[in-house]
Amino acid sequence: MDIVNATTGADDFSLFADYDLTIGAGVNDVPSNSFDISWIPQSRERVLVLDSPIVVKFKQPLRLQLQNITAVPGLGHTQTITIRLIGETSIIKV
Repeated sequence: MDIVNATTGADDFSLFADYDLTIGAGVNDVPSNSFDISWIPQSRERVLVLDSPIVVKFKQPLRLQLQNITAVPGLGHTQTITIRLIGETSIIKV
């Protein structure tokens, strides 16, 4: 996860606000609640690892919703937040 100033392209971690992330597979949120990702930009790896995989069926939409919880007073510019997904493809036999 990266947060940059949309105008200059410089890292903008110092002005990071609280964000919650919701991941959805199809119509369901996985996990069922949103979770705080405020610590990710300050971590060394900038990676969130989930304990269990999120299974998305073929042609099923994967949805990410980022919600700003706390505004940053005096920000004065737009931030660009990039979230990279790392996944794998497999076939599930039923």
